[in-house]
Amino acid sequence: MVIAFVTAAMVVVLSAFNGIDDLVDDLYSNFDGDLILTPERGRLLEGDSLDIASILEIEGVRSVHQVLEEQVLLGYDDRQRLATMRGVDDGYLKEKGLDASIYEGGDLLEDDMIFQAIIGYGLKLDLDASLTSVGFEPLIVHAPRKGKRISRHKQKAFNTEGIPIGGIFSINLEYDSEYLLVPYDFAKDIMDIRSGCSFIEILLDSGIDTDALRARISADLPDSVDIKSREEKNALIYKANESERLVTICILSFIILIATFNILASLTMLMLDKRADMQTLKALGATPQLIERVFFIEGMLISALGALIGLLVGIVLCFAQQEYGLIPLKGGIVQYYPVEVRSSDIVLVFTIVLIIALVFSWWPVKHLSRGLIERPIEG
Repeated sequence: MVIAFVTAAMVVVLSAFNGIDDLVDDLYSNFDGDLILTPERGRLLEGDSLDIASILEIEGVRSVHQVLEEQVLLGYDDRQRLATMRGVDDGYLKEKGLDASIYEGGDLLEDDMIFQAIIGYGLKLDLDASLTSVGFEPLIVHAPRKGKRISRHKQKAFNTEGIPIGGIFSINLEYDSEYLLVPYDFAKDIMDIRSGCSFIEILLDSGIDTDALRARISADLPDSVDIKSREEKNALIYKANESERLVTICILSFIILIATFNILASLTMLMLDKRADMQTLKALGATPQLIERVFFIEGMLISALGALIGLLVGIVLCFAQQEYGLIPLKGGIVQYYPVEVRSSDIVLVFTIVLIIALVFSWWPVKHLSRGLIERPIEG
């Protein structure tokens, strides 16, 4: 029963980690491209160093977007806030599905030839900003000028322009509190950029092997351009989740190890209780190896049955969470705690339980049964 309980807990916990991984991937996939091209050195990626048209012709590539990104100082009324400005083209939001993340306002970066900014919900709260259509107050963007030090040039070290707020997006706490999206031409002007971009995002069709396509694109890239996947760009987050998952597996495996002491105790008591039967089987011609095998198989059957019951209970609990949301996630970005059952985890848990059970079934049988068989019963 203890083995079943710990096995079920292991399935539920690993499925919860899977759900968190998928949630993180969904959150970051909306904002970061599948593949990102960045300059090996310097701030800008020169446009003439890449053949974007040839990249678009590769099967599996859905779209390519040039992006300008810079740290800026935002001002709204009497409030100021540092943020990251991202200059993008018109189709950027729809291609990446960011239009579905609009919390308030619209998803247009240009309306009737007028530039508009779309800011994160966290920036809206910090600046106490409102849509231009409501408050008529533009957002003031201060971008650093190349080669100008703030300590020496003061306000002249910045290019300053106002831009109406056309929309507010909400993706996750990190992006909501850091980013604003502006038209590419607006970012180009305020950053004093004549050519080039900060990086290029490549969006792929669903179901495409990212690693294979990355290798194909990388083969045609010059040495001055680096290519990364979304997972590599956000490696710290993915590695942290994987490390937590590994530690959890080790802790639960240790708990299973402790639980299997019940098997050792049960087999020991069973062999002591069946000592007379063992002597009878020996008298009938059963070899010591056959008698040992009987108790060993019984120990493995107890463990396997507990593991199967635990797996079944864990899977049922996970599916119940998926369908009915048994555990809510208050204050989170999703309504219920995400879980996902994977067949690889089921195989992993069952294998861990059987390996531990194998050791703890073999040890008492090998070291205790032979002595009970050979030693005659007194009285």
